[in-house]
Amino acid sequence: MAGSGTGDPPPPPQEPLPPAPLPPEPSLPPPPGPLPPPPSAPEPLPAPRPAHGASAALDAPPVPQAAVPAELASFGSRVAARVLDTALKAAAAIVAAVVVVLSLWEWLTESFSIWGDSGPLPASAVGGLMAAGAILLAIPVYEVAMVAVRGQTIGKRVAAIKVVRLDSDSPPGWGRAIGRWFLPVAAFWIGQVLSILILVGLQEASGTGTELGLGLGQVTQLLAPALWLVVRLSAIWSRDRRGWHDYLAGTRVVEA
Repeated sequence: MAGSGTGDPPPPPQEPLPPAPLPPEPSLPPPPGPLPPPPSAPEPLPAPRPAHGASAALDAPPVPQAAVPAELASFGSRVAARVLDTALKAAAAIVAAVVVVLSLWEWLTESFSIWGDSGPLPASAVGGLMAAGAILLAIPVYEVAMVAVRGQTIGKRVAAIKVVRLDSDSPPGWGRAIGRWFLPVAAFWIGQVLSILILVGLQEASGTGTELGLGLGQVTQLLAPALWLVVRLSAIWSRDRRGWHDYLAGTRVVEA
């Protein structure tokens, strides 16, 4: 058969493919072992034994103390201090006057003697005048210096009061002390000038030497001490017990 002679032989049978390899199984971590025991709590410290007596006061922590503002001085204490200081100043002025009189006594008796010739001022009289001037100068220096450095004059020390700054309890210092002293003195001298001007005007208007002019002139002499007294007493109607001189200087008066 022609067809069988010329035909190709059949292909050989194909071998089956080997199966694909399976992916490797994931490795699992080993099972955890037993957990470690929790740390034990530290043993409590023994309670401190209570202290007694002086050791308790030393071991106790300091308690902070709040700053207590100083109590304002009463008006009566301020008046008592002023009266005592004024008495001391008056005593010093009297001593100065006695020194002047004793120094000039011999020279004055010779000057007013009819037959005597006073001559030049002796050296002892000059020394006496200088001593009296030093005493009078020490009167304002006494108050200003003691208030500036210590906040207390002798009168204030006896009355247990002191002058301090408005913002602290420290002494006023020189500037505040001078300003506090200056205002009452300035009021006194302003009163003196006004009284002289008023007296001159009254004499010109009513005639020199008339009873009206002399009477009003004596009244005007009270103007200077009245103004001084008003400044000193101005703490009465002040809410914080500060006088006009305290407001000028930035000070206050408290109990010592």
